[in-house]
Amino acid sequence: MKIESYFDGELIKTGEINVVLSPDFTGFINRMLLANSYTKLLINSTNQQAKSRLELAAVRLELKSEISNQDMETFKLIWDAVIGTIPINIIDNQDLIELREIAESTNMPFAFGLDFKIELQ
Repeated sequence: MKIESYFDGELIKTGEINVVLSPDFTGFINRMLLANSYTKLLINSTNQQAKSRLELAAVRLELKSEISNQDMETFKLIWDAVIGTIPINIIDNQDLIELREIAESTNMPFAFGLDFKIELQ
């Protein structure tokens, strides 16, 4: 974020500050539960155990006061396992756009790749 300092109405200094927003896992979970793309993923995944683990892992992240890199690696592993069981051409570019928008708007420390798998940042 750019900041400017003024004295007697004149600009005397400019600078930059970095603002780091915390991930909003509550918002992420709520938006995913209402998203058509996420519903499509769950309906078409053939691994019921991975789907259950995914939702448990998401809630666990929501409840933690601090989230470690290992927590995110575990979430990625489970998400990618669910994605790996979905038949080809079931999910499309519109689904990817929706998932990416949800992740970005809730400040998730990851993005979704073209293959719908999580890319940790």
